[in-house]
Amino acid sequence: MRRAPEFGLHDQRLMTPTQAASYLGLGSRWSIYRLVGAGELPALKLAGKLRLDRVDLDRLIQAKKKLVPVILPGPSQVKNGPRTRLAPLASRRRIGDSSVTGYAQERAKTGEMAGVPDNQSAAQGQE
Repeated sequence: MRRAPEFGLHDQRLMTPTQAASYLGLGSRWSIYRLVGAGELPALKLAGKLRLDRVDLDRLIQAKKKLVPVILPGPSQVKNGPRTRLAPLASRRRIGDSSVTGYAQERAKTGEMAGVPDNQSAAQGQE
């Protein structure tokens, strides 16, 4: 009995946005949606689903090859380029104990409410 050949990614003519993104080596289907929205990539709706023609994807690849010259800096240009320096961090000046608020420090200096929890201090103040 002979099995029907399974179509791989490169054998299909129409692809989903996820398959098209994989075919083009892009990170996600959203990149395909942006290309379609910008008019750079033709698409069709088939049964309410967005589909992309492999021929159109190949044309996009060829068009991008012709339009974008790839110019990479040589190693000597990178090494001898101007270096930028980061600004030094401002030193943080600590005044007093930062774990205690100013109000609590004043209360501690005067000896007010020493050893009394906050929930009891309100009851004592009302007596």
